[in-house]
Amino acid sequence: AEVEVLRGSADELKAVFFSGEPWLVHCASRAELAMAKEEGTERALHAVVRAALSALPSELHVGLLDCAKKLPSGKTTLQRFKLESSQTPTLVLAVNSRSPRQITREMLTKTSPSTVLFPTYRQQAAAFVSLITKAIEPKITTISKTEHLNTHCLRRRLCAVVLTESSSLKSEPSRTLSRLLREYRAVSFVTINTARYDFSLARKLPEVEGAPVGAPRLLAIRSQPVEGKKGSLSVFAKAHREPFVLESLRTFLLSHVNETLEMTSLRHAPKLAWKSSKGSDAKSSEAAAAGSGGGSSSSAKDSEAKSKGGKRLQSERSKSSSKRGSRVQARPAGGRRQAAG
Repeated sequence: AEVEVLRGSADELKAVFFSGEPWLVHCASRAELAMAKEEGTERALHAVVRAALSALPSELHVGLLDCAKKLPSGKTTLQRFKLESSQTPTLVLAVNSRSPRQITREMLTKTSPSTVLFPTYRQQAAAFVSLITKAIEPKITTISKTEHLNTHCLRRRLCAVVLTESSSLKSEPSRTLSRLLREYRAVSFVTINTARYDFSLARKLPEVEGAPVGAPRLLAIRSQPVEGKKGSLSVFAKAHREPFVLESLRTFLLSHVNETLEMTSLRHAPKLAWKSSKGSDAKSSEAAAAGSGGGSSSSAKDSEAKSKGGKRLQSERSKSSSKRGSRVQARPAGGRRQAAG
């Protein structure tokens, strides 16, 4: 990674802290900045950062900045991002459109806190490289609650919601999404499994001609504060109306980032709800079957009782008929004797 001296202009700092591109900012004193000018930018870096520089990801930008210098807003960088200048060196990582955060000793080691970030820099160089490499890796957040949707999407300036009908994407859509994550770091990507969760905007999405059944969909969302209403947001949305392929998605997301995408203002913020699972349906079916089985068992007993009752009735009728038959046969015998006599 190359090291550059940041002048601190408004446009430059906006690109550093809010573009989504990975930046490691090394807060430098005036003496260190003078050293960078005379002996080279790397000389102004802390020994651990300098030792780790060649092993850091090539996509990472490293900048030297006078964090005590006042910004156009009147605050210093230290004040703007609430940095603890007593911890040396003071390092700030800005990446993936998330709030810049200071690298602390606790992030590098499990030992007790200290005002010295690198107490043994030779041992910490590898840990530093590992930390930065993992931190700048673009990520997509899986959403399962409206609360998560608010945190990871609606409260970000730019968001892209990927709707799928399973917990994971197939190989080609997955590769496409991986490339988009790196190319559009200013966008916060989230994914929702529509087979499990009911996303309020999913029912309103237009059909995509030529898209295979079950193909993922992408929805762009932009949020902006409502003037005069602290904490309130205006939310806008636009669905990608073409198949989930790289070039089409690139064009769509580029318009999203440049804010040239025509979007619809939402009257209500989107929500997420849990769908009834197959397991619950299966349990309900089992319960119904159990209830039905109980009814069948009762009917069988009734049938059995009726059968036994019928047999007893038939037996009694047979006995009664037999007695009547005996009496009928006796009479003719007596009659014949009378006739004979």
